[in-house]
Amino acid sequence: AAIRTVSGIRGMIKKAVSDRHGAFRATFEDKILKSDIVFCRTWVPVTPKKFFNPITSLLRDKPIAAPTDKEKRREERRRKNEEAERQRRIDAGEEVDEDEGYELPADPEALSIGAGVPVLKTVGQLRFENAVPVPRSKDSLYRQINRKERKFSKLIIPKSVESNLPFASKPKQQQGQTERAKQRAKDRSATRTGTKKVTIMSNHDKKVTTLIQQLNTIRRDKTAKRKETREKKLAERQKKLDKDLEKFAPHHKAEKKRRYREMGEAAKAKSAKRQR
Repeated sequence: AAIRTVSGIRGMIKKAVSDRHGAFRATFEDKILKSDIVFCRTWVPVTPKKFFNPITSLLRDKPIAAPTDKEKRREERRRKNEEAERQRRIDAGEEVDEDEGYELPADPEALSIGAGVPVLKTVGQLRFENAVPVPRSKDSLYRQINRKERKFSKLIIPKSVESNLPFASKPKQQQGQTERAKQRAKDRSATRTGTKKVTIMSNHDKKVTTLIQQLNTIRRDKTAKRKETREKKLAERQKKLDKDLEKFAPHHKAEKKRRYREMGEAAKAKSAKRQR
């Protein structure tokens, strides 16, 4: 049998539990909570009560039920068609019996579908004829259900329990780690706890993985060596530049003094020229 929770998670009943009355085992397409309400739709055979209503008036020739407007319009159209046909035959010169034709009965109630019309009316017909509205129950009306988003508290392990846990199961301090390191730690934890699917590799896959790891090791080693060589060259170049600066420092100092002296003399001459 199909079962469903209020949140829409579908499930299926597998088998009944023999030791407890009314208990059963079921599977769901997603994890459910203890607070979820599970509905199981069942069908119960219901025998309706028999009702006997004797009707003796149906034996009369005249029908009980009055004709409806639709039936009256149908009879009127049939009468007009017969009159038109009789007039056409008269115009064509054919012999027409004087008594031939359709005559509307004097009693309009005779225009009915026959004596087999039931005298009982449905509740809908009675409400329509008497203009009685359909009763509504507030509990039966559909309304929007707004549920608060469930926020689960963070897992807190007591210190007494944490001290007895193995090192692999203890919570790690992830502050300061990069996103990549956090993801690797999360994947290792999921693999260790069994929540992540573990792939069993074949011999060929093991050889391929080993070869890739070896190539990555060689590449990392070459990259480290190139970085070390580049840093050594940069250090030697910086040392040579410092030596050259120290060697030409007096010349640079004299050159700066000469340039500043010329700039000062030019500014002084320009000021004197303005004063004139």
